[in-house]
Amino acid sequence: MKIFRLLIMLLFLLVGLVIGVLNSAEVTLDFMFSSVRTTLGMVIVFTLLAGLIIGSSLVLVVALIPTYSKLRRANKVLAQMRSASSLPADMHPTDGLH
Repeated sequence: MKIFRLLIMLLFLLVGLVIGVLNSAEVTLDFMFSSVRTTLGMVIVFTLLAGLIIGSSLVLVVALIPTYSKLRRANKVLAQMRSASSLPADMHPTDGLH
């Protein structure tokens, strides 16, 4: 598994290097109060990284947080049912990750 992670990291590094080499023209990013001069490859890589972070955040907010809240509610109901009645001892609330 460590070798697989290393290969994936090297692949991303190689892709970043290729993007940087093929897009070496200088560009100026003008903001309202300042400007930044950098290469087009850096702009592309940072834009892809920003998209990855924004997309991951949206998935976290839209999908994962509601799912975990439903799971917590189900575990509370199961714990209440177990305390109210005598369920078998092997039925414990779990986090859903067996």
